[in-house]
Amino acid sequence: MKKKNLLIVPALVMGLALPTISPTEASASENEIKVVHDGLVSNGRTLVPIRVISEEFGSKVDWNQNSKTVTVTDGKNEKVLKANSKTITVNGKSQTIDAPVTIKNGKTYVPLVVASPERSYTEWDNKNKSATITLDGKILIVRTNVIATNTISSKVADTRIFELIKKVNEIENLSSISQKRAYFKPYFTDAFINKIIDTGIEEYNHEFINLDVKQASAIGDTLITQSIGKPNDGYLTITLRRGISIKNVDGVWKVYSVDFRENIHDPQANG
Repeated sequence: MKKKNLLIVPALVMGLALPTISPTEASASENEIKVVHDGLVSNGRTLVPIRVISEEFGSKVDWNQNSKTVTVTDGKNEKVLKANSKTITVNGKSQTIDAPVTIKNGKTYVPLVVASPERSYTEWDNKNKSATITLDGKILIVRTNVIATNTISSKVADTRIFELIKKVNEIENLSSISQKRAYFKPYFTDAFINKIIDTGIEEYNHEFINLDVKQASAIGDTLITQSIGKPNDGYLTITLRRGISIKNVDGVWKVYSVDFRENIHDPQANG
């Protein structure tokens, strides 16, 4: 089994500990994924809508029109954020964040680390300008407006994306397909067909076979991604992502590469 881009991530940003996730929580509801499309990149900072993220993970969000503040509570913790301010209050203590709380189109935006709930694991994909937040087995992908107007979905029908994902899944049963080249030719490039016939595909692929094809994110011009969170070795947490790269061949979108990235996070690394 190949393992790519192994990454253990401890971090501390502006006094806020980057959230972590435990293996027990990761296994609670695997493969539950939602995609949010209205993240922002402003002055080099990634801002995300705090209400949709907080409520998605079970927190309560209240807006006070008079004071222009947002209060986020998750039971034992409380964050108070004031519009246009870099100072927030966490459980009664003031902290400074690296970008001001921003109101845009009726939504409140804050830096990614501020919106991420306690105990969650947050991963930033700089290439595709998207963030993945994982907690209790639920995965939330936040895509920023840097790529929102230039996604696969604007060029390729959802039905084609789902169709290509299903065909990638079928590689697992390659031995049962008699005319492999003819069967995959409408969906894969010739070079990719040669590759899977000659060397197969990484062992990770079987992890995604039972994942709903609609639990996918079309990112950038030519990349379809799927992610799952799972525990490993008792305390390490793995976020496994499958990237399906496609391109237009004579007017038909086809798969030309499939790769996997395994990020391993050790909660104990944060001390």
